[in-house]
Amino acid sequence: MDKMKISGKALELQRKIDQVRDAWRAQLAKPSVPGGESPWYSIRVFEDPDLAVVELPEGLYAYPYTLEEDGCTFDEPYEVEFSIQRKGEDKSWCANGTRYSEDPDAEDIIAFGGEIKALGDGRVGGYLVRFGNKDEKDLEGEFFTAKTYYGPADGDGADTLVHHGLPLPHDTDDAELVLELEDLARKILAPLKTKRDALGVWGETILDMADKYEKLIHEMVEKGKLKWSSRSVSSLVRKKVSGEITRWPIVEGSFTPFPAEFRGTQIMPLKSYLKTLAEPAPTTGGAEAGASGLEMAKAKARTLQIISRLKQMEV
Repeated sequence: MDKMKISGKALELQRKIDQVRDAWRAQLAKPSVPGGESPWYSIRVFEDPDLAVVELPEGLYAYPYTLEEDGCTFDEPYEVEFSIQRKGEDKSWCANGTRYSEDPDAEDIIAFGGEIKALGDGRVGGYLVRFGNKDEKDLEGEFFTAKTYYGPADGDGADTLVHHGLPLPHDTDDAELVLELEDLARKILAPLKTKRDALGVWGETILDMADKYEKLIHEMVEKGKLKWSSRSVSSLVRKKVSGEITRWPIVEGSFTPFPAEFRGTQIMPLKSYLKTLAEPAPTTGGAEAGASGLEMAKAKARTLQIISRLKQMEV
């Protein structure tokens, strides 16, 4: 009963946060010019006092809000300073001189690329980003192009992680295995090497075959079980009304067994992505839902392969 109460409170809080964020974007984040770019702002929602702290280009501003049944209203904003101190391990990273939290609440955005292939001598690579156009959008209507700004080095030198530095989803109660999954999530691999061509931004890294985790990753790559996923920061991303992503500074590349195709979208908030992984695969809804369920089942099977191999390895 206690667990149900806690879960209910957490769900209600998340709904409130989503309502405030959606309302701020709908009311205050419209493009200044019709057809212009619509920025993606990082919005942190607080209670007592009720504030939405928004990271704008000119600084951090707090918007007092009132949330009622008929909607959310905002009072005049004021500039604030904001910092978070954590105990223990530093859980933040730096991009273009600005430090960002690794907490999914920070509204990190991820985009899924292509399959990663083994290239010999521990090298692995694939398309971190694939270019599209107005006629080649995902189901959310978004796409990258050769004109998109991917950062000063197109992601070259960015960190390479597994599943964006988060433990792979599991339902095991094996304490040792849980620690293994956490160790895998903490691995920072050799940095990305990127280059552009006519199809997109190619990304590769070199795996250390003497390291048990990196050897496991290489095994999965050889079997065609992993894809690239890049991460950017919502406050840095820009897109046009047409869905064209014009700015996507790449701050990290990840190996993932969970592509986004099962939801029909290439780009999504990291927090939303993690939520979908916790949802059961759809069993109704026609051919699209059936294909979605099949892709999720395949992705979970890839994770089970990783967990199975971890069980066989010496700790």
